Amino acid sequence: MLQKGLFLCSIFFNIFALSCTKESQLISSAEGWRIRPLGQGIVELKDEPWRVGIKEKKVISKGLKMGLRFPHLSLDDVKFLYKEIGLDSWLVKVSQLNANGEKILAYYSIPVIFETSLKKGGLSVREKQTSFFNIYYAAASISNRARQSPCPVMNHNLKIDSIDLKSHITYGKDFTVFKDGGTPIPDKVEIFSYGLIVINGGKQLQGEYKIEVALYNSKIKKALSNFVSFDKKVIVKESPVQLLECQNFRLKDDNSKKGFEFFKFGR
Repeated sequence: MLQKGLFLCSIFFNIFALSCTKESQLISSAEGWRIRPLGQGIVELKDEPWRVGIKEKKVISKGLKMGLRFPHLSLDDVKFLYKEIGLDSWLVKVSQLNANGEKILAYYSIPVIFETSLKKGGLSVREKQTSFFNIYYAAASISNRARQSPCPVMNHNLKIDSIDLKSHITYGKDFTVFKDGGTPIPDKVEIFSYGLIVINGGKQLQGEYKIEVALYNSKIKKALSNFVSFDKKVIVKESPVQLLECQNFRLKDDNSKKGFEFFKFGR
């Protein structure tokens, strides 16, 4: 029911967002500027099923797909921050929460502004402030070839049973935009593409996930503000599926027989 509701919400947003979403306000402060984010949220959550086995009768999971809606900034504010501090992207931080603390899974950036003509100084602001990405099990994150195999590698046999949202207490809900400097991001930042964005979530995905965003200058690889957490956490539950026919399965290195091979016991 949750997934259906989120899907309908995402359709509604894509059609009406520009006409009904309030713009976040840019306010001068001692540090530089402050932005109270408006309109952000998780707009889609769904399991990515994986049919496996010799006749593809068993269903496990590749992982989950998530859709994000970013704070709605005015055209004038985006252009102002671009000229002042080089704002050109949102920076997304995806973290997994567990008993041992917080583990950062990935950073990725999505542009909010494009230089359409360097000679004339032309700028184009990205109007559709949404982005989609996938958190996949390690076995599915390897490659598209691995995802197309009749059996998963790494003895993967987990299926996502439920994906839910839980209210999350956040601190520092405003963006503090730094006038000078910015914070370098030491880890690799994946660049947005219109293809599949895949984050390796590890061998197990069960647990809680936190999404944070910051303003970003992709040219100098610095966060231009603090990270602001979405007010909902994602809760994933999973269970194993028995895959007897996939025992001793190997993904071959060459392309013969489509690169797949099933082993028989006692061979």
